[in-house]
Amino acid sequence: MKIVLLGYKGYVGNKFYKYLKEKDIEVYGLSRENLNLLDDQKLNQIIKNVEPDYVINAAGYTGKPNVDACETNKKDCWQGNVTLTKIVSKICNDLKLKYIQLSSGCIYSGSKNIQGFTEDDQPNFSFDKPPCSYYSGTKAVAEDIIKNDEFAYVCRLRIPFNHEKDQKNYITKLLNYNTLLNATNSLSNIDEFVDACFYLLKNECPTGIYNITNTGSTNTIEVVKMLNKYITKKEFKFFNDDEQFYSTAAKTLRSNCVLDNSKLQKTGFKITDVKNSLLNSIKKY
Repeated sequence: MKIVLLGYKGYVGNKFYKYLKEKDIEVYGLSRENLNLLDDQKLNQIIKNVEPDYVINAAGYTGKPNVDACETNKKDCWQGNVTLTKIVSKICNDLKLKYIQLSSGCIYSGSKNIQGFTEDDQPNFSFDKPPCSYYSGTKAVAEDIIKNDEFAYVCRLRIPFNHEKDQKNYITKLLNYNTLLNATNSLSNIDEFVDACFYLLKNECPTGIYNITNTGSTNTIEVVKMLNKYITKKEFKFFNDDEQFYSTAAKTLRSNCVLDNSKLQKTGFKITDVKNSLLNSIKKY
């Protein structure tokens, strides 16, 4: 198997790169450092020359240090999340190549029911269903463009974490703040996420949208209790409500939501309960 991996130096892309290398899979990594990914002709020629079995697009724009940056860098955000998705989709369709498009659960807000939003539910945190962050809006647009693409696995990630110390890791993020917003969310163990994505390719599962999150949901208070038990004695404070959080700590709205991963589980992939996965990661952190 041979794979072209876009964005291989980013947080998620690098997880894919190491995972594929460990499996002795030939992977051809591309990043903005060695190629203008928006140059569709050059990207098309490279993919043609490599002749991969699959393409993984883990490139995108999330903003640094967080999505607030997307509000002031809208052009880069649109190009990274929408324009590049169009380019990859066009190339892969022309070459009849199945590909993974990294997406996000941040296009939803709240929870439809105890299990959460399914892949069939329309985004409710998007440009079509405002208010939303600019980042979430672009991710919803990108999904809408390729939702019926017969070659696309649209893999939704949601608040990644694992046992490694990284600024993008949810556990690290919480530890770096003194005051937190208590919110209920689905989360994705990044290692299980990557494994699930590869499982879809390897087993030739049906293409389409997949919520790749750990089973169930948790809230910030529950996670803090785990942190206090195994990592730190730090006394975290909590914002009184959303109004206080947005008036003092954030420039744009945040998505807090629960996703239903039943579709993924029906493929036969075994993914762990979110609280168990979090606990194991925190113990190893």
